[in-house]
Amino acid sequence: MAETWKPVGCYQNRGRALDKILFKFKRFGKMQKKYEQCVTKANQEGVTVFGLDDTRCWTGQNAASSYGIYGTAARCGSTKGGLRYGFLSSETVFVYQKKGGKLMGQNAFCFANVIFTVYIHTLSVSYNYEYWCVRLKHL
Repeated sequence: MAETWKPVGCYQNRGRALDKILFKFKRFGKMQKKYEQCVTKANQEGVTVFGLDDTRCWTGQNAASSYGIYGTAARCGSTKGGLRYGFLSSETVFVYQKKGGKLMGQNAFCFANVIFTVYIHTLSVSYNYEYWCVRLKHL
């Protein structure tokens, strides 16, 4: 079951880019068991992306596009077996994607707490998004 998931990377989860707790476990315990619990729960709920820290696994309604809105993080841990995870105290998660699931991709840029104004003739329209992502195509 765990072999159907692949590592994506270490990301900041401050402001909760992944805002739904998928599974919560005790702070102490083997990370491999925590990872397996996350995978089981994700498979049961049809989740295709989750982030793992030392006490929880996280997901969200738009997890495939929102996990990276605050950028990558340098502070993730790993077990001797190579399993990667983030830390609740530093608000980092290590993101896993179900094989075959869709991410925004390498040409995607996400922005958080964006406010911009569009001027059309004399009319001004402001937009305020909690987050949004843009995927660029090669020209």
